[in-house]
Amino acid sequence: MKTKRILATIGVVAAAGVAPLIAASSASATVAQCTGIVQSYGYVVGAKVTTACGYGKLSTGLGTTANPICVTKLVQLGVSNKVANTACSWA
Repeated sequence: MKTKRILATIGVVAAAGVAPLIAASSASATVAQCTGIVQSYGYVVGAKVTTACGYGKLSTGLGTTANPICVTKLVQLGVSNKVANTACSWA
């Protein structure tokens, strides 16, 4: 019985250690997609665009939607609303 608990504890600790790595990988991919969309429309992508794209899309319970913070920050940088919404829906 004690062995099962030890193995369960090791499994939980291992899963907790791996989960952030998996999440970081997917988050990085979506930031890259967001910045890629902005760049594909001819905008210059720098640190501020990358930071804006770091505000990931939001789950609505029925799906996902562009994060309004991401959209607002991109628009403030001069990106059109349409492009910002498209890019942020990938963030």
